[in-house]
Parts: sequence; structure tokens; C-alpha cells
Amino acid sequence: MAPHAARLTRLWRDHDGRRVVHDGTLETLRELKRRGYKLGIIANTITETEIPDWMCRDGVADCFQTVILSSKVRLRKPDPAIYLLAARCIGSAPENCAYVGDNPVRDVEGAKAANFGAMVLFEDAGTADREGKAPTVLPDYTIKSIPELLDLFPHRA
Repeated sequence: MAPHAARLTRLWRDHDGRRVVHDGTLETLRELKRRGYKLGIIANTITETEIPDWMCRDGVADCFQTVILSSKVRLRKPDPAIYLLAARCIGSAPENCAYVGDNPVRDVEGAKAANFGAMVLFEDAGTADREGKAPTVLPDYTIKSIPELLDLFPHRA
């Protein structure tokens, strides 16, 4: 079974259909990179291929300086250690980092516990907390579409 675990896991993850990015996501990522922001991904994953495959398929792999997958680093959100690892990987102090997430509990708590400078909750993602927990910490900003990030992160000098 072990030799087939990665493939079986990916098949399970993909069983309910191909995932597509939200409108404006690819253009927003490219613009944030153009504006001089360092981008990274922190994801609780059960596969090690889904996110890298998406990045290559949609041509945005070069937008990200780091990709932290829980299945690789054996840490999971909301553990602040996974956020701190991402900050170290991009060479920024946590207080100079912002995290954009879609889970009102796990993402907000983790980013705040890691002392990130800002936490942006993408409210329209349709991924409410699956554990049924109520938020105990509030995000700094809430957006309903990914392009709204361009209003929060202006051109850098």
C-alpha cells in the first residue's frame, strides 16, 4: 500500500472534481509580485502534489517564494510554527507579514498567534470552519473577492 499512498491520496482529494481559482486570482497574484511583495503559500494538505500542480498549470509558480505544505513539514494550521516557518523562508519578520486565508478559525488564530502584522479573511471562499468552532479571534481585514487585495497592498516604493 505504501508505494501507492501518494497516488491514492491524490485520487481521493480529486474525487469531487477539479478545483478552479476564484475570479481575478491569477491576475492579482501577478500584480502583487510586480508590486514587490514576497508571496508564499501555507496549506494544510493531504497531498504533496495538488498545490504545486495547480501553480504550474496556471503559470503562477514563479509568483511564490515559498510553499509550505503541512504534509511535508508535519505542522498544521493553526500551529503558529507553520506560519513562522513561512516567514523565515521568505526572509521576513512575522510582524512584516500578512496572511490571507479562508478559514475564520484556523487561519485567523494561527496568523495572530504567530504575530503576523495582518490577517486578511477571504470570506467568500465557501470554506467555513469545518470543525464547527466559533472564531475567538477576529481578522484585521475581510474581503469578498481576491482582487480586493490590491486595495490593501499598494505599490511599494
